[in-house]
Amino acid sequence: MIKEILKQVQQGKLTVADAEKELATYEDLGFAKVDYHRKKRQGFSEVVFGEGKTAEQIISIIKALQLKDKSVLVTRISKEKANQVLEACPSFAYNEVAKILFWKDSIRILFLKDILPLFVQEPLTCLWQKKLQ
Repeated sequence: MIKEILKQVQQGKLTVADAEKELATYEDLGFAKVDYHRKKRQGFSEVVFGEGKTAEQIISIIKALQLKDKSVLVTRISKEKANQVLEACPSFAYNEVAKILFWKDSIRILFLKDILPLFVQEPLTCLWQKKLQ
């Protein structure tokens, strides 16, 4: 990937500024830095902490993540804020008990088994597994 980007710069097909954007490990949205390389470093994708952010900010973060990642999870998000986000992002689902919003296309039982217990009790994980089957 890096060699291809450098080759495009050398050939004049890509500006240095555009190459920097392509190689960036995060994007600064002004109110949040979206970490695109977290999965490589930590083993799982960026998780968006919804509390303290507006619905508009969460939507911006979601759209940025969807361009580069296959999984998006928003934690600690109220039902009211989640409903606003769902209007702009209908491919997401909300779980009111866990207060999480997730991209339906990306959710996997393994993800629920490994990540969700960090935020909620184990019995809820079992309930979600049955719901997805």
